[in-house]
Amino acid sequence: MTRARTISPELYAALLEALHRLRIAKHAAEEVGVSPPYAWRVAKKENIKLISLAVHQQRRLADPTFRAKQKPAAREGASRWLKRKHAEPKFHNKVVAASRASLKRLNQDAAFRAASARRLKGLYADPDFRAKQSSAARLAMRRYHANNKRLSQVDRDENTP
Repeated sequence: MTRARTISPELYAALLEALHRLRIAKHAAEEVGVSPPYAWRVAKKENIKLISLAVHQQRRLADPTFRAKQKPAAREGASRWLKRKHAEPKFHNKVVAASRASLKRLNQDAAFRAASARRLKGLYADPDFRAKQSSAARLAMRRYHANNKRLSQVDRDENTP
């Protein structure tokens, strides 16, 4: 039998305050520094009504400040926005660390590496796949050049008095 984890009264009070404010056990747990299941159990024990992440997303999308924050990405196009964000060291380092962790975990699995190699070998042996891949690349380049042409036209239109 395992012994229940106890935390300091100050940390417990901070967790209760975060649960009341955020209404999501995962977010409250991250803020305070405890595990999400522990935060969920505390919420149930204290009869704090939690909301799901789906409800949280719906509320965020209805929030004008959140929408305003999303507009630059939508206006610029995701690729340009992402390139600009990668210029910020904090964002870039976070993304790189997450990618490395995923790749390291997958690359350590010999079965995954073998299955991935077999799948790729089979795909590249198929002439239909190679034709489909090359036509997709051509189409992507056409779209890229068309979008750049359109965006440069918009830039010219915005800069003319």
